[in-house]
Amino acid sequence: MKIIPETAQAASEGTRVELQQKKQHEYKFVGKQRKVAGHTLFEFDRQTKEIRPAEVRHIAYIDAGTGRPVYKNRAEIKQGCFYIQALNAKNAAKKLRKLGML
Repeated sequence: MKIIPETAQAASEGTRVELQQKKQHEYKFVGKQRKVAGHTLFEFDRQTKEIRPAEVRHIAYIDAGTGRPVYKNRAEIKQGCFYIQALNAKNAAKKLRKLGML
């Protein structure tokens, strides 16, 4: 014999749904390369073995001290990709074969 009646909250505790917290991205310094004139930055996806041009952000702002424009290029880094500069995709594949990645 139950003395305390079941409430809606007590009944729902058995089938409780928990929300998972989204995994936060950690940003860490991977490295930097000096841009070679005439070359394109390619990204090589290690899982799909695909070579494609990397996404590059061009940023321009004015320096507060001198008042002159400053230009910066930043590549969008993707998980599981290797980045290499080459003249074209064929040469990028050749460089990757030399490194033993392809």
